[in-house]
Amino acid sequence: MIIDSAHYNETSQRSSECLFSTKTLFRYFMLKCLLDAEPIPSDNDNLIELFRTKLSVSEQGIYEFKTNYTADQAILFYTKYGFIYKEINEALRSINIDYLLRFRFVLKDIYNQLTHLMAVKPTDETTNVYRGQYIHFYEIFDLFNSFKQRVPTIINSFFSTSLDRQVSLGFLQAGSERNSSITSVPVLFTITIQKQDVSSDSPFADISQYSTIR
Repeated sequence: MIIDSAHYNETSQRSSECLFSTKTLFRYFMLKCLLDAEPIPSDNDNLIELFRTKLSVSEQGIYEFKTNYTADQAILFYTKYGFIYKEINEALRSINIDYLLRFRFVLKDIYNQLTHLMAVKPTDETTNVYRGQYIHFYEIFDLFNSFKQRVPTIINSFFSTSLDRQVSLGFLQAGSERNSSITSVPVLFTITIQKQDVSSDSPFADISQYSTIR
């Protein structure tokens, strides 16, 4: 897997948006502040308190996070536990400040792991990755208009992809029953990443050695 380095109504579920929107700029500066902030002793307890309010989070999951989570296992926990993946990305997309404050140490740990992996194992000059995703018609329309107008578009959450095109197609096929709405369509992203274009603000790395997803 490759990962790149954002309540919950239809609009907040966008996975991309215009680079120059006010919301995008606010998210960028807020995340910079969160990543620069020093951890405090109550961070872990505050996040566990949030987990306990979620019916989808099992006591076993909370126990494992409370007893086993460490900074160097951030990516492993992110990929292993769906509730962590789900809550982080929904908070990033909707700019849920309360949730982001609670998740800030996990976000910082993931960011630091990605930055380290990018530094010690540089990507090839050009890398092709793939992502299968169901997207609402309105987002496809906006992406198409941005492309026509040459307006940069950014990803507003952690973006998981695969080096294998067939794996990404498999995700689309597996999700066809869950996404049967006529307003959403399957999309296969083909992304070409050039090493010189990768910013330290958005680290990009192969996380297969840490991920529980294969």
